[in-house]
This record gives sequence, structure tokens and C-alpha cells, in this order.
Amino acid sequence: MGRPVLVGYDESPASAVALRWAVEEARLRESSVLVCHAWHWPYPRRPVEREVLAQVERVAAQVVDEGVHRARGLAPGVDVLPRLERGTASTALLRVAREAELTVLGLRGQGGFEDLQVGSAAVQVPAHSARPVIVVRSDAMPTGDAPRIVVGVDGSPASLAALGFGLEEAALRGCAVTAICCWRDYGLPAGPDWQPFVDSQATAVGRRHGSATRRPS
Repeated sequence: MGRPVLVGYDESPASAVALRWAVEEARLRESSVLVCHAWHWPYPRRPVEREVLAQVERVAAQVVDEGVHRARGLAPGVDVLPRLERGTASTALLRVAREAELTVLGLRGQGGFEDLQVGSAAVQVPAHSARPVIVVRSDAMPTGDAPRIVVGVDGSPASLAALGFGLEEAALRGCAVTAICCWRDYGLPAGPDWQPFVDSQATAVGRRHGSATRRPS
């Protein structure tokens, strides 16, 4: 068994969807699930009584236990482990992600705001993690239709890494990968004149070289 699949869980509906997705990833990879919850005192000044902090930690531990219970119910054959961390969600997840094969997050957790498109962890963790991160929308669970994996490529090392991860996901699911490269022919006129010193044919060749549709072997 390799590295576990890490999932951030805080009892929010979004994290419940992420939990289901993480369990499926672990099942396909024959791996385990690491259910992580982060807690911290929400005020700049710590309370004097240690019992107050201990009580907050106990509540957080109950959140982890509930997530582990739900994950085990989704896939009894998958090994599920708890992980309680102290600190902000983003900091804790980035720290634990070093031990994981990939991280799965919901689009918005308990700390999100209605007027934000995504929660802070869903923005910060993918931006800084050294391992792949999947941010799951609430309506993104499989519906029985054939899965579709689309990867944006531009020839950069980051896009090649994304393509490799996309092919790995496709191999697990037995589906095809569509690689998309967006480009613009700078030889075409943006105004009344053509742009100078642009080889339109070379640009087209580069575009074809950078995008393809293939089925993983």
C-alpha cells in the first residue's frame, strides 16, 4: 500500500462530498484514506484556562471521528485513519499533504463565506502543495455517465505534471484524456495591420504539438 489519500473534513456539506471522492480515489488506488481536521483558538489572545483549549480540542477530535466513521461506511474495505492537527486548515493540510499521494478538498468548508467562490483552503492548498490536489464541487460526484478528464497543456513543466496526473486518473477509471492547448495566432491582425515578425505556420505546428487526445495504455 502506497501513500494515503488525504481529505480535509470539517462536517460541512462540501467536505462530505470531498470525503466520498477521497474514498473512491483510495479504493481505485488500493490505498488508505487519511481524514484530517484542523483546529485552532480563533482569537489572538489565548485563554488562561487550559481546560478551555482542551475542550475545543475534544470537540475537534469528535469531528475527525465522525469523518472516519462516515468514510468507513462508504467503503468498508478501505483503511481509514484519523488525523487531528492544530492550526489553520490551509497550514495543517499543507503540512500533512507531504505524506499523502494526493489531497481532496471541498469547494467551501465551515469557514467559508457565501460571497466567496471558494474557501481559503481550496485556494491556498492547490497553490502551495507539492502533491496533486483535487478540489471537488458539490455537484461533481459521478452520475453513471462515462467519466471525462480534460487537461490544459502549454508545454511547461507544470502542465506536463498535470498531464501525467490526468493520465494516471484516466488509467484508474478506464477513460480517455483530452489535452487542450489554447493559442492565439499573433500573425492575424488585431487591428488594421498584421503583426510583424510572426511565423503563423510555426505557431500552428506548436499548437498541434502541444495538444492531443489520447487514451491511456
